[in-house]
Amino acid sequence: MILKLLPYFFWWAVYICTWTLIIWRCEIGNPDFNDQLGKGFSESRFFVHVVISSTDLGNQIPRSKLGLIVTVVLMYSGIGFMFPIITGKISSEYEVARVQDKTIMCKEDLKGKVVAVKKGTTAVEAAKKMGAQIKYVSHLDEAVNLVKGNKVLAVISDFVALKYAENQDETLLVFKDIFEHQNYGIVLPYDSPLREAINRKILKLKETKELDRLKQKWIENNPF
Repeated sequence: MILKLLPYFFWWAVYICTWTLIIWRCEIGNPDFNDQLGKGFSESRFFVHVVISSTDLGNQIPRSKLGLIVTVVLMYSGIGFMFPIITGKISSEYEVARVQDKTIMCKEDLKGKVVAVKKGTTAVEAAKKMGAQIKYVSHLDEAVNLVKGNKVLAVISDFVALKYAENQDETLLVFKDIFEHQNYGIVLPYDSPLREAINRKILKLKETKELDRLKQKWIENNPF
């Protein structure tokens, strides 16, 4: 942000120095201004800053006609043009930087940012690969509350669970930028008689494309 503002600071310095030299040259012989370039430049520069910032003359009163004209022009050009431009640009750049720092457009934007991750899940490794700063949580609800409270920038977790959270709170937004594809599994006791029956059912769902239809309905098409 500082680099973007350097040209504006440069032109502000040029503006100040130019008017400082003009007012100093116009007021040579005026007891309120020092005729020596070094000290006179310093006093004239202070005068320019006072005029621009407050349209007041302070303790220095221009006495020449040209000096008075220059002072009036300085008042209008400074407080009505240059000063608002510089302060406005600084404010806008600061706001842009602040917003960009909290904006996520893709998973690469999480690098260096604080994200909430449930400890012991595959999301931990995904966050590390992104170079994110990890805030460990015990439950997804805790992670969501951290996001809503601006304590973390994002949550890395299971897509379906995050879509459910998004449906419950319209202030949340889930990006479909997948970190890693993970397969679901059904855990059964060893030598369970249900194992073969479940496998057969899953195979049948795949063969009839019913599994794809269910996936599209309940996961891909914002089911919640």
